[in-house]
Amino acid sequence: MDHRGLGHILFEKLAEHGKDVMQIDTITGEKDTFESFRLRCIRTALHMKSNGLGPQDIITICTCNTLNAPVPLIASILIGVIPNTLDPSFSADEFKHYLQIIKPKVMFVASEIEPLIKEAIKANNLNTEIIIFGSSFNDFLKPSEEEETFVPFLPLSIRDTVLILFSSGTTGTPKAVCLSHISFCLFVSPTGIKSNRNHFLPFSSLHWISHVGATFSNIVHGSVKLVCPTFDNPRTFCDIARDYNLRTTSLTPYRLMEISKYCINNGVTLSLDNIIVGGAPLTKEHIRLTTKAFPTAKITNVYGQTELVNISFFPRNEKLAKKHEEKVFKGSCGKIGPGITMRIVDLDTEDILGPNEEGEIRIRSHTLMNGYYGVDSSDVYDSQGWFKTGDIGYYDEDEFLYIVGRCKEILRYKSFPINPSILEDILLHHPAIKECIVIGVPHEIDGDHPVAFVTLKEGYNIDPNELQNFVDGRVDDRNKLRGGVILIDKIPLTPTGKPQRRVLKEMLQTLKA
Repeated sequence: MDHRGLGHILFEKLAEHGKDVMQIDTITGEKDTFESFRLRCIRTALHMKSNGLGPQDIITICTCNTLNAPVPLIASILIGVIPNTLDPSFSADEFKHYLQIIKPKVMFVASEIEPLIKEAIKANNLNTEIIIFGSSFNDFLKPSEEEETFVPFLPLSIRDTVLILFSSGTTGTPKAVCLSHISFCLFVSPTGIKSNRNHFLPFSSLHWISHVGATFSNIVHGSVKLVCPTFDNPRTFCDIARDYNLRTTSLTPYRLMEISKYCINNGVTLSLDNIIVGGAPLTKEHIRLTTKAFPTAKITNVYGQTELVNISFFPRNEKLAKKHEEKVFKGSCGKIGPGITMRIVDLDTEDILGPNEEGEIRIRSHTLMNGYYGVDSSDVYDSQGWFKTGDIGYYDEDEFLYIVGRCKEILRYKSFPINPSILEDILLHHPAIKECIVIGVPHEIDGDHPVAFVTLKEGYNIDPNELQNFVDGRVDDRNKLRGGVILIDKIPLTPTGKPQRRVLKEMLQTLKA
């Protein structure tokens, strides 16, 4: 491992790949080389320093995907400034919440969200400077006499914080996760996630660790990023995939479902060889639709958390890789990555469990976060120092990992645990259902009553009671949908396509009021 830190690794790799194409704007067709990108990063870093930014200062980047979006991210790392990223689709209240925690010295933002950012800065009484992409940011790209002799910042320790990213907040309030140099140095190392000169297409913004990690891998391994501002609809993905002969893609299960259904319904054929899925467990229905839409593609389900960067990986050993491919169809997300230790503990007793026994996944790893920014993080570790992931899972006799659900998502009916993902999988087998999420409605005596939020496929009109009976006839008494079925127009999702259960809980409270 390079103990000089992430900045040195990225700086040298950008120089190594030189005139090779690093990025392609899928809207304009403009190509950006590693050499050109490196120069813009150096100039931006020098202008940051001249503007008073230095080690441990925090900046925030908030923009859609463009060729310049990652420049302040890399530039800040090169001078020891700690970057943070936010998604441009956030609401005014969300921006206020995030800035209250981070309090950045400078923000690099898209022009269209400047009013919301100014409102959030004012609400928090901050003196944050705003730099606008395509406008004031152009000054940061002007030549400097020092650019020829520029040397990246050397951290005191590779365990120092290099980046602050927010957790996804699918089950609770997002937290600011402090990640170290070593977390990403291991991620992009030869034993970590590898890439190649093939194209890859991230639709999420740099707010999400999946895109940030892919950007670092892009630089280290010399792959080509296809830049698209946002995920408008499945057709956008298919058009880009076809135009650029996309072979590998990374998606959440919900985005994958959208694309698979679109391809099946419209007779679209793509040349995908590898589909990497993360962000939520893959159900049997997800796998069925994906294999129908892309019969020759290899499906890889990976497991990670912002707090840990990456947990599982897909083996490159030929024998293990073949076994992993078979295990995916049973729901596995691979084997635990190098340098990571895992245990499964009983939810009630915290006893350590063996193979094929479900419990909470707990982790020890060099990639583990330094903590939550500005918040006491001690409660996320158990008495022996293991990180409590909050995920329910198990490993099989071959030590392949399976994710069952979230601790916070597990419902309790008369103390009996109910896994929402099992009920969701049953619902997805009904021909009328497009999407569904199961959460719990509190009951004074029983604890939780499962309730399903459902969206219907176009052309279907069905009584919610029929859907409830469809599930209840396929489960034992304790797993029945006692909270009923609620038809809605759309499942609320994060920008990366993860279901926002907390929004559904708020919706449920409003309906019950």
